[in-house]
Amino acid sequence: MQEEAPSVTAETPTIDTPTGESTTTDSVTAKRFLMVAAAFLILGLILAGIAALQGVLPDLFSGSAATSPGRLAPAGRTLLMNGWIIAGLLGASLFAISRSTQTDIKRSALSTASLLLIVVGTLGGAIGIIVGLQSGIAGFEAPLWARAITVVGFILAAISIASTAMAARNRLGATGWYLTAGAWWLALSSAVSLVPPMDGIGGSVQTAFASASITGLFVIVTSVGLIYFAATSLTGTDPSAPRPLGAIGFWSLALVWGSMSATGLMFSAAPDWYETLGAGLAITAFVPLLAIATDLGLMLNGSVTRIADRATLRYATVAFVALGAVTMVNVLLTFRSTSAIVQSTSFSQAKDLLVVLGIGSFALFATHSIIRGGSRSGSPLHFSWSVAGLTGVAFGTIAGGVVAGFSWASGPASGSFANNGSAWEITTVSMEPFLWITAVSLLLFAAAQIVFAFSRLGKGNATSVGTGDGAIDYDLEFEGDVIAPSWKRLAWGAASVWIAAALLTGAFPAIDPANTEPTILGDEARIYPAGSTELAGRNIYISEGCGECHTQSVRPVGTDVGLGPVSIAGDYVHENPALLGHLRVGPDVMHVASSEGFNSGWLKAHLNDPRISRDWSTMPSYSYLSDADMDALVSYIETLR
Repeated sequence: MQEEAPSVTAETPTIDTPTGESTTTDSVTAKRFLMVAAAFLILGLILAGIAALQGVLPDLFSGSAATSPGRLAPAGRTLLMNGWIIAGLLGASLFAISRSTQTDIKRSALSTASLLLIVVGTLGGAIGIIVGLQSGIAGFEAPLWARAITVVGFILAAISIASTAMAARNRLGATGWYLTAGAWWLALSSAVSLVPPMDGIGGSVQTAFASASITGLFVIVTSVGLIYFAATSLTGTDPSAPRPLGAIGFWSLALVWGSMSATGLMFSAAPDWYETLGAGLAITAFVPLLAIATDLGLMLNGSVTRIADRATLRYATVAFVALGAVTMVNVLLTFRSTSAIVQSTSFSQAKDLLVVLGIGSFALFATHSIIRGGSRSGSPLHFSWSVAGLTGVAFGTIAGGVVAGFSWASGPASGSFANNGSAWEITTVSMEPFLWITAVSLLLFAAAQIVFAFSRLGKGNATSVGTGDGAIDYDLEFEGDVIAPSWKRLAWGAASVWIAAALLTGAFPAIDPANTEPTILGDEARIYPAGSTELAGRNIYISEGCGECHTQSVRPVGTDVGLGPVSIAGDYVHENPALLGHLRVGPDVMHVASSEGFNSGWLKAHLNDPRISRDWSTMPSYSYLSDADMDALVSYIETLR
């Protein structure tokens, strides 16, 4: 493809970004989105931080259903994902598309309506979770009506972004490709999340695809698009110029991250080939990472020391480093040797937090810096506190996950205890310092945003994007004419990528025939007739967020020895949704009613005050439940055998 090494010249003057009064529609729209998103960020971080603190201070805000960690944690995630990351990235996309194509925002009324709907849906969803209306669907815990409102908001924003891009069909460039496709991938994937999940493990696969595609095809793709926007703004590179490596990075990034749903279902009852596919795609994720890194490196070559806007450069750099960290964490979650240890631990949380607080947040910080007109220094306090908070969260969740995993492995290896009951004390004690680090780091990150919001958000001037004058001469000398990005190619390609991901990692594994063959356990123990006490108890289990800390999935690995028979798809055929869980802050409860010493009297007393019998327990008290609700919850747990 190349006969010589890439040819890149860099005759670049000192790059000092010009500014102008920020009164244009794109700046006003973006600021409106970002100001609302920042409020959600602060509120979401506070709820997440409190929930994390309750992991080491279980009596904090105890005695109330609304402040229990099982409700605060998913409510905080809803605020952070829908209110901060998605709303913020949509607003930043409108600004970046408009500036990079030098086109006014089209259908701006739709963008305003979009923001209003996202606010209503996000707040409604978080409040619904707090008052006990959780759906039980992993990644989509908010009530269906609230999620439907936000999805309509996402669709309206995608229409506005696409309309703006269409007005500059032949001037989209790399930034336009990422941001336009990302918005429509969000609309499609979030619409899938509204489809009622199938019974059993098929429904888990279905929702895993929707969640992973929103993260991969929107959050990651759009964040990279904003990094490209920052790079063109800082270097004066023509944003509409064709970039061969940029195109390779774009399509490979979308193909890989859009099909990453198997990562969260490793060693589960999902089909084995699905797990193998996930591992292969996780390794392949290094291809787009290298392509994008090389492309951005060529764009910045020779100009880094000349860039005056150091604040934007720093934020964008951290966002890209976080992408590399997420890629590595994801690989470790799909390798069988490492996944056997860290799956279902806080290690898996690290991936999500690096995406939200790392890639997405710092891409938004970089874009906001550009909206403000750039700065030679920016806010050192905001940058340093944000980086410290992100680093602390990453260390606390990653290191804590490794420690927890090895504490589980040590029991079966020594034969001295099983990973449940009173033996769980070793895990609780081992995890405590890392839970403290995570909680404090989340609150530090929140403090940085509070200071930043009150001192700087919404002020300043918008940066002018370069048009190529005096920019780096980018030429990789690919044979033949470089094909310029076109609207038609983008539309057909984006549709093909999403359909391929949906079929390969959503539809096909969900409808695998093995998912519908019931086991004796599934037919006899895990059936909950309408109106039964057991079904009422299951609904309480869901509304109280018990799945935040307890899994219901015994894996075929050494760390799960002693937890009962390995879980298979037939165990869940009559459940909707299947409550597999995602973290083991407490022991797995798939077969808890069959464990030694289990009885309903002890369980009821334990739920009322966990620290009477186990002073080391970090489970919250459920003494606020009525006698009828407590009896129903106990009846449900008795079916887990």
